[in-house]
Amino acid sequence: MASPPLSVFLADYHSPPRTAEVPAHVRHLMRSTPNPLTVITSHWSPPQYPYDASGNQHNELAPEVKELNEDQSPKIAGLLVSSFNTVTLTPKPYVSFNIKLLSRTYCAIKASSEFTASGLKDAQVAEAFVKRKFTSGDYFGDNVWRGLVEIDGRLKEGKGGTWWMRCRLLGDKCVEVGDHMVVVAKVVECGGYKGGEGIGMVYADGGYRKVGEVVDVKEETGSR
Repeated sequence: MASPPLSVFLADYHSPPRTAEVPAHVRHLMRSTPNPLTVITSHWSPPQYPYDASGNQHNELAPEVKELNEDQSPKIAGLLVSSFNTVTLTPKPYVSFNIKLLSRTYCAIKASSEFTASGLKDAQVAEAFVKRKFTSGDYFGDNVWRGLVEIDGRLKEGKGGTWWMRCRLLGDKCVEVGDHMVVVAKVVECGGYKGGEGIGMVYADGGYRKVGEVVDVKEETGSR
């Protein structure tokens, strides 16, 4: 049997997916795009607990929140994101990232109007913020993160952090898109971690990865 003409394969490859298939197709295409990994943490103080998952304030506290208020120490909510980036550096440094509206961390950020971002190069620490297994009485994952996060929200020294930024939320700049919020904030303080030199990890094709060797543009141009 004769092989189909090349034009058939080209047509199939360039044909746009049906509307129902677009989200899965976009996810497939983006798997090959490396994204930097950043830990986001924020404080959720007891007086600010009466917020629901969307950040709306209520007069009545939920039962689990009433129980939490018995312990008046600030709690830390956190997660790992792959969308953290700078928006502009001048005249003031602004950063952004995407987060689900139904997120404890977003509620904490909205309540406190601040968060800490930390660059990361340790896969095990990254997993601690991805696969949080909350136990009874551990609503914020304190048992999981104990030993990883300082009370001010930064990663502890020697726990795979590369840099940190303390940021102030700019509520009027944030944009709600679908079930996510594009958070925009101003960097008010920043620094590096001891031993955090080098390039942080990225996430691509379903796994954590280290950035490879530097590409010599001149050599690539000459090989064409």
